[in-house]
Amino acid sequence: MPRFLTLCLLVSLAVAGCNTKTVKTGLDAEDHYLRGEKFLKKKHYLQAIEEFRIVTYNFPGSDLVDDAQYGLAEVYFLSGDYVNAISEYQKILRDYPLSPYVDEAQFKIALSYFHQSLPPQLDQENTYKALEEFNRFLEEYPSDGELVDEARRKILECRTKLAEKAFLNAKLYERLGDYEAALIYYGEVVSEYSDTKWFAHAQFGIGEVLLKQGKKEEALEAFKKVLNGSENRKLKRKASKRIDEIVKKR
Repeated sequence: MPRFLTLCLLVSLAVAGCNTKTVKTGLDAEDHYLRGEKFLKKKHYLQAIEEFRIVTYNFPGSDLVDDAQYGLAEVYFLSGDYVNAISEYQKILRDYPLSPYVDEAQFKIALSYFHQSLPPQLDQENTYKALEEFNRFLEEYPSDGELVDEARRKILECRTKLAEKAFLNAKLYERLGDYEAALIYYGEVVSEYSDTKWFAHAQFGIGEVLLKQGKKEEALEAFKKVLNGSENRKLKRKASKRIDEIVKKR
């Protein structure tokens, strides 16, 4: 079945599941949960959803209900339906705050937004949301482990993308000759994203714009900052060249 049709069916089943009534099947909670896990491993997502939902609706007092809820969220996440995945993970945080899955659920919420993040040239709403949720994960679940390390890496990826977005805006305004707007966006990168690779590029961009404005001394200081603070050799050579040009014209 084509992927988009599968996702449509998943969404339809999710909506229908909200109105699911308790149905007697002759199996207990563990039976249905194990069946759900089996279907999930085989990527039979529709069947997995059905089994996990039976546990959450038919056996609300079972010790496996939070396991089933997490399994349900995992089905959507692994099938690429991140919108519904977020909704199901949020139910774990809201309805089962003492569950051992809460930290993983919070991490997966952030990761779901991250996977929906668009290229830097486009709208970055999901990047901001991913960054917010990863930071919340680190604040509320400050334990050591692989998830913490991965969250920190993803935070840097988000910040790098947002820095690139601001840098591209600056370059656009620079090309259009709106130097004040360009300086604002370059300044945003310098002040907000100094931990990203775009910091030095923005600092060089500030020097270029100031030079175009005839502010040679200010441009000189900007290029010196690139020379002294950047590890990018190509950028340092360009900054050094600009410094030499300004000094010779003094």
